[in-house]
Amino acid sequence: MSALLGLALALKLLASFEVPQGLAVDGAPFGGISGLDYDRCTGEWLMISDDRSDKAPARVFVGRLDARGLTVTRQVPLRREDGSTFPSTASPTGERVDAETLRIDPRGR
Repeated sequence: MSALLGLALALKLLASFEVPQGLAVDGAPFGGISGLDYDRCTGEWLMISDDRSDKAPARVFVGRLDARGLTVTRQVPLRREDGSTFPSTASPTGERVDAETLRIDPRGR
């Protein structure tokens, strides 16, 4: 696609690392990361898990990522308008959460 736009792009792998198997943050298993974004105001990365509240409430992980690796500092459950967490897919309510990505407002709002 870059050739179609007349752009010369090059990618360079700076580092790689493995996240420990079984990593949990505040009791929630880390994994299923389907989207991430960098918050330039805090220097933190936000990583959204696509777990549909089956292993723990649907959540966003917050941490730091650099050439040394990933440090996950906390997890934040996604909440419905009434403040409760989303039910698991086994819930009879029929309501489902399906978080796939997130974005930080670059204006800091």
